[in-house]
Amino acid sequence: MRDIYQKIVGILNEVPAELPDAFDEDWTLCIKEKLAALGGERDHVVYANGITGDHVRGEWVYDLAWVFDAGKGQAESSTRRIVLACECKWARSFGDIWDDFDKLLQARADYRVFITHEFGDESAESITDKLVKRIRDFEQTTPGDTYLLAVYEKKTGTFAAALTEILHPNEECTTRLVI
Repeated sequence: MRDIYQKIVGILNEVPAELPDAFDEDWTLCIKEKLAALGGERDHVVYANGITGDHVRGEWVYDLAWVFDAGKGQAESSTRRIVLACECKWARSFGDIWDDFDKLLQARADYRVFITHEFGDESAESITDKLVKRIRDFEQTTPGDTYLLAVYEKKTGTFAAALTEILHPNEECTTRLVI
């Protein structure tokens, strides 16, 4: 499971170098294109708006999702599982984050990815800590749930990434991923 999260962090850290004068919407589109390509390589149907591709359909619930669709190529969807649910939010405050992040709390996906950046006086570490607390406080958090929390740090020009895995009720393990 960590291998896919490490690939995603690698992809995220390519974006600032590729689009150094851009941000927000341009970064979001670039991230979605790269994650859609990775989902397509893994033979998943990808849902995301604003991008195109053989394996891409319009947005569905999340900013980007990979699904296993038993009816791939047919007119009618027959989604069997959500493989990845991703939300990308360039926030100005926590109030901007919670609605999008809460979608991931409810997701029954194998992989959950949340992408944001530092804002105000909040560091990547403090943002990550508050997101982990939100996961811990959500009553339907279940052992086996995993989240990749990626926060862009202006100082380093990279995404600080933390993998949070729920081990047992009220016990999580958060590991900083360094790529």
